Amino acid sequence: MYDLSTEVTLNLAPLIKDKDSPEVKKLSAIWERHIDKFVGYKEEYRDIHLAPKAVGVGTYARHIPNTIAFGIQAPWQIDQCHQANEHVAVSDFIEWIEIIKEYIKTMGENL
Repeated sequence: MYDLSTEVTLNLAPLIKDKDSPEVKKLSAIWERHIDKFVGYKEEYRDIHLAPKAVGVGTYARHIPNTIAFGIQAPWQIDQCHQANEHVAVSDFIEWIEIIKEYIKTMGENL
């Protein structure tokens, strides 16, 4: 009727990691220890924002075998990712570093 056609030009496999995998459990535990240090945190956020969540976005992690794409931004904050004037509080940036450092150290201890 409309004489339309489509062509698939990019088809990336999804990046799926079981929330019960050791890596996700470790990241979740680390997040739980750090959640209250982010700007704007309120205690009622603890129960809402502890569980890992899956999102449908493109990520570099699709190209690295056996990896996890982990977004550290506090979910109650306005998402400015890849926007004009993207910024983050210095204290949150330092907390991101602490989380990553703790995860790398924890994973290294289990080799």
